[in-house]
Amino acid sequence: MVRDRHTSTLWALAAGRYEKKRLYHFTVSWPKNSHYSRDDLTLAWEEEELALRWREAFKGAILDLKSEHALETPRSTFTEASEGLDQSKASVGERRRSESGDASFHASLPRPEEDNGVSWQPPKRKWANFRHVNGVAVYQEAEGPDGQGGAFMVSAVVRSHPRAAFKALMDGDAMDMPFQLNACVLESLDQQSRIIKGNLEPTGLLSKVCAAREVVVQQTWREDDDGTFIVLMRSTKHRKAREPSAGWLGYQPIRAQVAAAGFTIAPLRPRFLSSSGSSNECLVTMVLKLDLGGWLSEASRVGWLLAPLAKRAVNSFLEPMLMSVISLRDKVEQERFVVKPFSMGQQTDPDQYEKPAARADSWVPPSKTFTLGSRKLTSLLGSQRLSGEDSGPASEPLTTTSAAGPSVAAAIVAEGSIGDARFASGTLDPKYWSCPGAAGYKVRGVNYLKDKKKADAEEPVFGLASVDLVDTDAPTFHIAQHLPSIRNSKAPFTFVVQLMVPGPPYLSLTMAWAADHDPCMSGKPQTPNTAGSVNSTEVDSDDELGRAPFDLCLARFLAGDDAASEARRHRTFKLIPSVVKGSWVIKQSVGNTPVLLGRKLTTRYFRGPGYFEVDVDVGSSRAASSVVGLVSGATTSLVIDMAILLEGHTADELPEFLLGTVRFAHLDLKEAAFLDTERGKIHPKGT
Repeated sequence: MVRDRHTSTLWALAAGRYEKKRLYHFTVSWPKNSHYSRDDLTLAWEEEELALRWREAFKGAILDLKSEHALETPRSTFTEASEGLDQSKASVGERRRSESGDASFHASLPRPEEDNGVSWQPPKRKWANFRHVNGVAVYQEAEGPDGQGGAFMVSAVVRSHPRAAFKALMDGDAMDMPFQLNACVLESLDQQSRIIKGNLEPTGLLSKVCAAREVVVQQTWREDDDGTFIVLMRSTKHRKAREPSAGWLGYQPIRAQVAAAGFTIAPLRPRFLSSSGSSNECLVTMVLKLDLGGWLSEASRVGWLLAPLAKRAVNSFLEPMLMSVISLRDKVEQERFVVKPFSMGQQTDPDQYEKPAARADSWVPPSKTFTLGSRKLTSLLGSQRLSGEDSGPASEPLTTTSAAGPSVAAAIVAEGSIGDARFASGTLDPKYWSCPGAAGYKVRGVNYLKDKKKADAEEPVFGLASVDLVDTDAPTFHIAQHLPSIRNSKAPFTFVVQLMVPGPPYLSLTMAWAADHDPCMSGKPQTPNTAGSVNSTEVDSDDELGRAPFDLCLARFLAGDDAASEARRHRTFKLIPSVVKGSWVIKQSVGNTPVLLGRKLTTRYFRGPGYFEVDVDVGSSRAASSVVGLVSGATTSLVIDMAILLEGHTADELPEFLLGTVRFAHLDLKEAAFLDTERGKIHPKGT
């Protein structure tokens, strides 16, 4: 039926305006290329002779393919295709028989045992390019009438040793590969076999109409003599995984059947190995065939009726599973880099961020009878414990001359607020801060100047004594003179660090670490030599603790008040940040690289009675202000560690030691107290 080129198909059919032509045609049918479709090619000619010549050409091509490939099943590709020819309702042969009475148009097709003396071999399964997903080719195996075939395959080259890829695949963190959700081991059968249960979720809009699928598979693995790792999976039953019951509208999980699935992790051929004989690359291939069950099952009549939708639904389940090969490749290859996306932004168990109950969070005077606990801090002003209420009158402050002058100090004490024992451990609620100890930090080792290697840090030398978070009318340098936690401290020496957060509001986060002796008063007077440093013979070091390099470095840091001394401090004072819990973006923004703050930000130093203060103006750098702005908006969801130390530049200053560390857990910046520097008074939040 041929319509005129100026007539629409609909009008031609309705009005009968078409021309009937008699054509000679044949149809070539391929095996099913997917669950719900078959590929057919129908060719037609007006001349019978031409149709016959084309048909014989197709037959010859199919015979050539048959003779070239060795196969698996007892039926050849040629036989399957010829059946499609025989079953065509309007084949050339049928037309010949109906019109001319010729009963034998079909060429006699050679049987396998009559194939010109050539021994017959079963036909080889063909893999066709099914589709591309994000640039990755997905192949599908041709499916024969016996139900065999139909599997999917994805391959990827991984730049690592096969054993590393195998370990990553079998690792507990990678259990969800290829299963998308909540994969777990139900039982370990032996050293090379286990039962796994996992869930599959459809993607996109189909997740609203398709129920999740549940799979229970037995996973086995082995390593062949050539170094290839093989991991196989097949559906099974297990007492710990009962068949899910049907739910309302099918939204309960449906048990899917994994007919066959597996990974092969193949090393390089011998001629491509490295000079050491190791395979630096491997080929990871996943083959998967499964029946999703329900209306997506191959045997479901509903699936046949809704073929386009069913095909799309099947793909929404299969793609994430097949792409697990790419996820495995990325996971393995990214281990080579310093920053690994799989380790960024992961949320760890929040329980580990609770303040350790077994260690003290503050400095503990060695000769005193009172201690500092992690929950109920003991005031440095006396021996009474703080439990959220006033613990009585504070002890008299140390008789010192502050930079503000005796009159200001007397006025501050007279106000009564700053002398209140409530602020002995700082104005910030202790639930927000703690001392994490060494916290896994790395510092310069004893031979760093030669090998550039860092070592695990030991516990901090100074103990965390107090943390203050106050709001001020303007950026305030030398804030220690206004804080009771420092002014009234009984510690022989306190090292104070203030981070000045740009505003408004202008926030001051001040941390104080206390020592059990005053390094400025121990041993002989420490004066800088001509090089601007302190002679090592003048430092009273603690040989029993092996911290002579730290004592020397600290003495050199504290010595002097001229421009050369300040420049030395700029290139010595170092801070190491670390976002323990937080989003990937914040972790990337903050980083964990040691920073010499004096070279990046405006940093000033102040000396007071029994303390030394380092003030860092974060607002002096646009980049730092941007990072702080990003972090300050999400502090309630973050856990952040900070460590301070003095950088060792010479052999006698190594190895480095942590001066102190602090951890802030879910800090609420709105809890800041207000510091009235003019009246010398602290107003807690809400007062």
